[in-house]
Amino acid sequence: MNQSMQVLQSILEQSQWAAPEEICRKQISHIQRLLHHAYETVPFYKNFYADIPRDITQKDNPIVALPILTRDHIQAAGTNLTSLKIPDSHGICYPLETSGSTGKAVKVLGTDFTRLFYDAVMLREHTWHSRDFTKTLLSIRWGKRDFAYAPIGHKQSTWGPPINQYKTTGPSVFINVASDTRSQIDAILLYDPHYIISYPSQFAALAEFCLTNSIHFSSLEEIRTTGEMLSEDYTNLLKQAWPNVKISDIYSTEEVGNVAQQCPEYRNYHINAENIYLEIVDSNNLPCHIGQPGKVLLTSLMNYATPLIRYEIGDYAEFGEPCKCGRQLPVIRKILGRKRNRLILPNGESRFPYLGDREEIKHITVDAAMRKFQLVQHTLYDIEYRIVIKKPLTLFQEEELKKFFQRSLGHHFNVTIRYVDQIPLGPTGKHEEFISLVSIQ
Repeated sequence: MNQSMQVLQSILEQSQWAAPEEICRKQISHIQRLLHHAYETVPFYKNFYADIPRDITQKDNPIVALPILTRDHIQAAGTNLTSLKIPDSHGICYPLETSGSTGKAVKVLGTDFTRLFYDAVMLREHTWHSRDFTKTLLSIRWGKRDFAYAPIGHKQSTWGPPINQYKTTGPSVFINVASDTRSQIDAILLYDPHYIISYPSQFAALAEFCLTNSIHFSSLEEIRTTGEMLSEDYTNLLKQAWPNVKISDIYSTEEVGNVAQQCPEYRNYHINAENIYLEIVDSNNLPCHIGQPGKVLLTSLMNYATPLIRYEIGDYAEFGEPCKCGRQLPVIRKILGRKRNRLILPNGESRFPYLGDREEIKHITVDAAMRKFQLVQHTLYDIEYRIVIKKPLTLFQEEELKKFFQRSLGHHFNVTIRYVDQIPLGPTGKHEEFISLVSIQ
């Protein structure tokens, strides 16, 4: 591990136990410096903050008076969002680009300094969960077409960057998430990994296959989920399939790296407050209380190339009470999903849908061997239920399934069942069980 990373890891180890007031004071200090930099060197912010006095950077919490930055702003700004005078000490720039899973890809720049912090909080997550880097890691993620398909995948002698830049590791295998479930199972049996990282929906498919076919993974110690909401329903399914395997989740974005990760002792998510200032606000952009759901705003404290200040990423979450583990980093109790995963009721109310218990769906569709499903809200009154299934349901089963979703969603929607051969994955291999086209029009 290089000296800079050693120093930063030591700082992070101490800061996570600091008093909340101290953590907040340091965050505000970083925000003040970042705002001054944005005012002075970023053309976009000179215009965006034109009506805001520059002495706001000296206020105790200047950020709450600032307008919210959206994806539309970033896309329209282009290079005007890039600083004209990046500090020399921050090193060279490199591109950061989102997947466009919301339909709006975002392109920004980071620096060596930015990357150092991204890597540091990633290493902290590994440290918290006491992973043995010499063991085998298998990753099932998005890959280019025709690359790394299961069961052979793409083998490496290390875990790859950034971990192998700081630690001596064992081997890893990359599997393209586009591989079919049976081939993914074969890859796991072939390589016998200790750790697997993938999306919750992919683990759900693997878990159901294992339960149906009585398959066990002899060396598996931990499954790490990322990229999608880890629902209670998914968690219960994974525990059923692999009762002695640890489950941990990471909340991250391409633009800012690891936002938060689950506590090694409890199910809370700890925000990486040394690198990110996270707000949760309501529909009026006012701060949410603990337990009150709202939209997530992120400020990347260490990115001076493309400052992202009060950036609305499209996610919804809830703050939680301080964690019993003793770490004083702010807590997210629940990550709810993205804006387009919200159900819109005919009266205009917006909520995250309850899709019911998977076991009840299985009970209704017994013998039909349901493999995958997705609900799409087309209008305020119409829901399409797309289902990949071994054989069509009976008319009775179809009616029972419609009633089930009407109960679960809380309204007598017109539910249409459509049988499909497959449900395409999103731009980066992720699967969404509910999409509202109403909410993104």
